[in-house]
Amino acid sequence: MIPGTTIVLWQLIAALALPAVADDSEAVLEHIRAKASEIKEELIEVRRQIHMYPEVSGQEEKTAALVADHLRRLGIEVETGVGGHGVVGILRGSRSGPVVAYRADMDAVRSPVVGDSPYKSRVAGVKHVCGHDAHVAVGLGVAEILASLREKLPGTVKFLFQPAEENMQGARAMIEDGALENPTPEVIFSVHTLPLPVGFIGVPPGVGLTGWDPFRIVIEGKEKKREATANEVRAALVALSTVPTMLNPANMASLLEALTQESGPFEDFLLVTGVRKTKQEGRIVLEGLLRAAGPEVSERGRQLIRETIETIAGKTRASVEFGEHFPDMHSDPDLVNAAIGPIEAAIGQGKTILIRASAPYFGEDFALFQERIPGAMFFLGAANPEKGITAFNHSPDYDLDEAALEVGAAAMSSVLFDYLDRP
Repeated sequence: MIPGTTIVLWQLIAALALPAVADDSEAVLEHIRAKASEIKEELIEVRRQIHMYPEVSGQEEKTAALVADHLRRLGIEVETGVGGHGVVGILRGSRSGPVVAYRADMDAVRSPVVGDSPYKSRVAGVKHVCGHDAHVAVGLGVAEILASLREKLPGTVKFLFQPAEENMQGARAMIEDGALENPTPEVIFSVHTLPLPVGFIGVPPGVGLTGWDPFRIVIEGKEKKREATANEVRAALVALSTVPTMLNPANMASLLEALTQESGPFEDFLLVTGVRKTKQEGRIVLEGLLRAAGPEVSERGRQLIRETIETIAGKTRASVEFGEHFPDMHSDPDLVNAAIGPIEAAIGQGKTILIRASAPYFGEDFALFQERIPGAMFFLGAANPEKGITAFNHSPDYDLDEAALEVGAAAMSSVLFDYLDRP
């Protein structure tokens, strides 16, 4: 053989193969976009069905049944009753590859306002005001899109439809019930609605939502003295907060802006919330939560609480105990950064918003999955001021622009397929 012929031959073969790879990748993306558009009305119907019949933490029977039936129709293996009413679906691709998990939470909350939409809640005092109805619809959309790509799908997708997120019990229960076993995923993804503009997705490398440290302060001594001490300590603890202690419609826009600011107010914060005072025989008990921007700030906050009590209590007997730390929900920066390309390929260039800080006011038990495997939660834009949809999660009048469902399903399908298809 002529010297160098082998090298030239392999270069020619590689050059000829590249367009086919690119074409196949683009074909998958086009399929994802087309399928998401095709099923968008179906996803809206699913979301409205769940919205009309909301179920609080631990009571998600109808929602779980709806999810399980939908997954079975897609030919996905289904296990029910995982960690309560949790549903696990396993989609096995026709090609070998890794295992990746996708999580969607299902529960609603008690809310005095149900709204006046045609699909308003039929359950008195209960409503989806955190977007979990949309999370389920998006999760089922991802399942449907990827199931339609089964012949091209490398590896396995494990869908976790989780109960009891609002009371922070569901993730732990599913984990203890083996949701991350047989097969064990190497990473996990999720989305959560946020009043970002519809059509956009917030990407949070290394940040997300804030955990907390519960504390309990016991004040003893003479009645008048301990009462005065308790009131002073309570006021001083709240004053330790470096960000507003209350959310209201007036500061929602500034909250969102702060999340996207470089070196903004949430980069280094302390927040003391929910300080409740109870009287017991011979003592007063103060209980609350300390939230902080990371472990170092959290430890500084603990020390400030101790010093505050010592300074105010004087000779009055007072002590403080800190309970188990609930972890921050911080998304793995490598997973987030690697997902930006697939997200924008699915929903449009420039359709991601960089989230630079963790929101101080909310926690997420998705963090418990992240303690075991790397994970990333993205924020699905669901606000539309032109339609009057601007309320923040957990507001009584919370709603979402249902166009977000197609966006979320397309984006997350692209992220999962891209992760599985990497060399």
